[in-house]
Amino acid sequence: MTVSTLVPVTRALQAATPAASAARVSALLYLSQAWCLGLTGRPLFLPDLIVDADEGTITADQSIATDVATVLTLDETVAVEAVAAFYSHHTDDQLRALIKVDVSWLQFEGHLRESTSRTVVDEAGLRQTYALRSMLTGTAPVVTASREATDAEAAAAGLAVLEQWRAGLDLLKTR
Repeated sequence: MTVSTLVPVTRALQAATPAASAARVSALLYLSQAWCLGLTGRPLFLPDLIVDADEGTITADQSIATDVATVLTLDETVAVEAVAAFYSHHTDDQLRALIKVDVSWLQFEGHLRESTSRTVVDEAGLRQTYALRSMLTGTAPVVTASREATDAEAAAAGLAVLEQWRAGLDLLKTR
């Protein structure tokens, strides 16, 4: 997996859950990041997750580097779809409650970095929590089979590779 920006992950979640509220997409962003960290050891996207423990809501730090992937790979898209399917039977309120429990646990374990303006979830703590959750409960979003890329996904992936080549060639021109 590559590390992506937040935009393609959000788009994939909105495609997987077209009628989802903003709160649901926010919760699924958190859960997608958590499960990718727990199951693969790598983040799905770059921005830090910022929590509001009282509300049980998650936002992401938008001040991120621009030199990261802006298109998800097919495997990443399938993983995001698996998380959306895994939590499809939960209401928005149930997802918010799950996040509140997670935040309380992460805080108890010392995996939140707090400053005067925000509380950031520590990636290592999220990785550890979701890896343990998978081992102890035996449940996790499972990608049982890959699927063929749609024409739009294939075109987007091709354009992303083309852009990487252009950037590389531009860099070589300057040397």
